[in-house]
Amino acid sequence: DRTSNSGGVDMAIITISRQAESLGDEIAAMVAQQLGYACIDKSKMIAALTAQGVDIDDVEKYDEKKPSFWHSFPDKREKILHLIKAAVYDFAARQDVVIVGRGSQVLLEGFSGILHVRIIAPDDVRLRRSMTKNKCTEKEAKKIILTSEGLLAT
Repeated sequence: DRTSNSGGVDMAIITISRQAESLGDEIAAMVAQQLGYACIDKSKMIAALTAQGVDIDDVEKYDEKKPSFWHSFPDKREKILHLIKAAVYDFAARQDVVIVGRGSQVLLEGFSGILHVRIIAPDDVRLRRSMTKNKCTEKEAKKIILTSEGLLAT
């Protein structure tokens, strides 16, 4: 029974959006484990898309781009975007999931029974994490973060 003490339906879907190096992926995995939910991260999304015949390089190229960028895509990119949307909806329909990124907070906006969470961290912390993880200078780490967030072209 999914009914809570207040008579409402218990939460079944959580979307997590996150800044680069905010530990959003790790937090999502811990939340899913604590709740007994499936954690739908990048690797599970890639597996779902490659099962549909999408080339892994195409997934990497077009995944998590800003919507304004999506609108100008040619047919191949539109197909991949459509498959990403379909995969997010499919995973959400299964219930008891934490969906990390993939635009899920936008795609599932307005649906009931969904908690949308944004994970952030101070810029200096994110910068230090990137420098350590990538073994690079501060300037290089800043470029990596900005690129991963779509704020700097690759």
